[in-house]
Amino acid sequence: MNSSEGFRTFNPRENKFNNEVHFCSSEREVENALQSAKDAFDFYSSIVLEKRISFLSAIKRNILKLKDEIQIAYCAESGLSEVRFESEFLRTVNQIQLFCDFLQNEFNEIATFQPENKEQKTPSLKKKFIPIGPILVIGSSNFPLAYSTMGGDTVAALAAGCPVIVKAHPMHVETSKLVADCVFEALKEVDFPQGVFSHLIDDSYSVATKLICDPRIKGAG
Repeated sequence: MNSSEGFRTFNPRENKFNNEVHFCSSEREVENALQSAKDAFDFYSSIVLEKRISFLSAIKRNILKLKDEIQIAYCAESGLSEVRFESEFLRTVNQIQLFCDFLQNEFNEIATFQPENKEQKTPSLKKKFIPIGPILVIGSSNFPLAYSTMGGDTVAALAAGCPVIVKAHPMHVETSKLVADCVFEALKEVDFPQGVFSHLIDDSYSVATKLICDPRIKGAG
């Protein structure tokens, strides 16, 4: 359907369009997402790990609370079965928990340290993880949850201390919006700036192209 009039997702199992009408993000919304992600980077990249863990845990809780609504949208937009939903939903929330556990137990251990050797005149050397900046995640067509709005790429970037902009896949926008609402609610719960996470919609390539070409974006998944 024409973007200027909105577009609808399609239910392949019932061979009909779904009722919800979605509208593409405007140029202003895209610019706001880019600038707010850049502005939020200094804050989000420097917070203590415990706050990052609290944020991810809040997202997981909210997704679990909204499971029934997410399932309805998932099945209607993908035509996939409830069994497939259960499998992918479990994978999605487990991925979030895995990154929480990693931050809690292993993050600070993944570093190498070479002490200074004055006899050999070698300096000390220490490796550590450093967030690189705002990350773009483009929703996958065949995994509405596990490789989409709060899938592996998004949770990895957030765990690393990078703000994320998600560009939803046009064929499961309602699913994506419901999951994004869980993230927005978590932002409020932990009192983080909105720029830590943004959600944009498009039924073509123009928004993703603008995002990936912008120098404020430092990586994509």
